[in-house]
Amino acid sequence: MTFFDWGSSADLHSGNGSVSKWIWVYVVMTFTITTLTLLTWWYFVVFRERRRTTQTDEETALVNGDGQE
Repeated sequence: MTFFDWGSSADLHSGNGSVSKWIWVYVVMTFTITTLTLLTWWYFVVFRERRRTTQTDEETALVNGDGQE
Protein backbone atom coordinates (compact mmCIF):
# COMPACT_ATOMS: atom_id res chain seq x y z
CA MET A 1 0.00 0.00 0.00
CA THR A 2 1.15 3.52 -0.71
CA PHE A 3 0.60 6.40 1.71
CA PHE A 4 -2.93 6.84 0.41
CA ASP A 5 -5.31 4.06 -0.59
CA TRP A 6 -8.42 5.29 -2.34
CA GLY A 7 -9.60 1.82 -3.30
CA SER A 8 -12.15 1.60 -6.10
CA SER A 9 -13.87 4.57 -7.68
CA ALA A 10 -16.94 3.80 -5.54
CA ASP A 11 -14.80 4.18 -2.39
CA LEU A 12 -13.40 7.42 -3.70
CA HIS A 13 -16.85 8.97 -4.07
CA SER A 14 -18.06 7.70 -0.70
CA GLY A 15 -14.99 9.06 1.15
CA ASN A 16 -13.72 5.65 2.30
CA GLY A 17 -10.05 6.31 1.58
CA SER A 18 -7.35 5.49 4.11
CA VAL A 19 -3.94 6.82 5.06
CA SER A 20 -0.99 4.59 5.87
CA LYS A 21 0.24 4.43 9.44
CA TRP A 22 3.69 5.28 8.01
CA ILE A 23 2.70 8.80 6.89
CA TRP A 24 4.70 10.17 9.82
CA VAL A 25 7.91 8.96 8.10
CA TYR A 26 7.06 11.11 5.09
CA VAL A 27 6.36 14.14 7.29
CA VAL A 28 9.57 13.74 9.32
CA MET A 29 11.76 13.17 6.25
CA THR A 30 10.20 16.12 4.40
CA PHE A 31 10.74 18.44 7.37
CA THR A 32 14.33 17.23 7.89
CA ILE A 33 15.39 17.51 4.25
CA THR A 34 13.73 20.92 3.89
CA THR A 35 15.46 22.20 7.03
CA LEU A 36 18.87 20.91 5.88
CA THR A 37 18.37 22.50 2.47
CA LEU A 38 17.48 25.88 3.97
CA LEU A 39 20.39 25.77 6.42
CA THR A 40 22.81 24.90 3.62
CA TRP A 41 21.46 27.74 1.50
CA TRP A 42 21.74 30.17 4.43
CA TYR A 43 25.33 29.12 5.11
CA PHE A 44 26.52 29.56 1.53
CA VAL A 45 24.54 32.69 0.66
CA VAL A 46 24.25 34.68 3.88
CA PHE A 47 26.77 33.55 6.48
CA ARG A 48 29.82 33.16 4.22
CA GLU A 49 29.17 36.51 2.52
CA ARG A 50 28.80 38.27 5.88
CA ARG A 51 32.01 36.64 7.14
CA ARG A 52 33.86 37.53 3.95
CA THR A 53 32.73 41.18 4.24
CA THR A 54 33.86 41.35 7.88
CA GLN A 55 37.26 39.88 7.06
CA THR A 56 37.71 42.26 4.14
CA ASP A 57 36.87 45.26 6.35
CA GLU A 58 39.40 44.12 8.97
CA GLU A 59 42.11 43.60 6.35
CA THR A 60 41.44 47.03 4.85
CA ALA A 61 41.70 48.64 8.27
CA LEU A 62 45.06 46.95 8.90
CA VAL A 63 46.46 48.00 5.51
CA ASN A 64 45.31 51.62 6.02
CA GLY A 65 46.77 51.74 9.52
CA ASP A 66 43.38 52.18 11.13
CA GLY A 67 43.55 48.86 12.95
CA GLN A 68 44.88 48.52 16.45
CA GLU A 69 47.58 46.00 17.15
